[in-house]
Amino acid sequence: MMIREASRDDGHELQDIQSRCVAGTTLKIVTVNEPDFFSRTGAYQECRVFVACDSERILGSVACAILDTTVGGRPEKAGYIFQAFVEPQLRGRGIVRKLYEHCEQFLKSRGVRIGFGLIMQDNEANRRAAGRAGYDALKGPCVEYVLTYRKMPVLNSSKRVRTMTTDDAAAVCDLLNRMWTGYDLYEPVTVEKLLSDIRSIPEFGLNNILIVEADGRIVACASYWDWSKITKITVRSWNARIKLTSAALGVARVFREVPVLTRPGKALKQWCLINFAFSSIEDFKILLTHINNLAVDSKIDQVCFVCNDGHAAVKDLTGFIRLGFDSMLYAKSLNGGMRLNNSHLWIGGLGL
Repeated sequence: MMIREASRDDGHELQDIQSRCVAGTTLKIVTVNEPDFFSRTGAYQECRVFVACDSERILGSVACAILDTTVGGRPEKAGYIFQAFVEPQLRGRGIVRKLYEHCEQFLKSRGVRIGFGLIMQDNEANRRAAGRAGYDALKGPCVEYVLTYRKMPVLNSSKRVRTMTTDDAAAVCDLLNRMWTGYDLYEPVTVEKLLSDIRSIPEFGLNNILIVEADGRIVACASYWDWSKITKITVRSWNARIKLTSAALGVARVFREVPVLTRPGKALKQWCLINFAFSSIEDFKILLTHINNLAVDSKIDQVCFVCNDGHAAVKDLTGFIRLGFDSMLYAKSLNGGMRLNNSHLWIGGLGL
């Protein structure tokens, strides 16, 4: 077996392997990067995709990106390791572990001192692989899915919701940094970085960033990304919790309008909040209501975001039908000394 960097010519074979990899044990999904396998990794400024192969075929793949984050309040380069998969019949042979090791060698050559990955709690195969590669398991942030099924009234008409312009960049950066500074793995935002990300993220632009304005001040902002344009996520089967939720919604549907959950065999259509910030939870509700209404018009099933359980965006958000899923964050010091704050971790929507 050899490990090398993936080339554009590998795209179709990698998509074929992805289509056979079922993630999860109770809620089972299949994720395939399409139409272009490399669109997701193209969202990062410095990223590599590695493949393990023998003389005839590709056996598996892992991607890693270098992020300019903070750890313990200090600037730190971190390596985000993601998109790990291997031919299903070859699981348990250490292929993913060797791919992880190759990623680590690349990251250390770039001065990175800590590697991490976000894995949904239900994805036991990837969790085992990360553990065998020496990664410590931390309680990760919650992944919240807001079900978008009907338009909602915007109650506070005195606050204006509009798309961001380049003139707003400094104020948006300030709002983001004020909310998230102090969270481990947060990437401080500058005007230059924000505008660079807008240009580099596939299927994304200024029109995907909304702000709430009150008395000339920006009090909330959110960037939403249409995942369905770069990744196809198909539900294979529901877990018991989703089945119970669907049954409860079926009963409630007799009395009022409620969402219909994406059924097995169907593809999820979702928007993901890459980042967001707000001055008050009411400002976030106004913004999320507006995004909900846009999603309904675009026939999107759900809007998701990542956040710690104790954050206001999770514990104080009311008025929306949501499903929350736990994640695990796997981290490994690449120099023997780095540690993460287990209770304050920031993961942007790009990291899902």
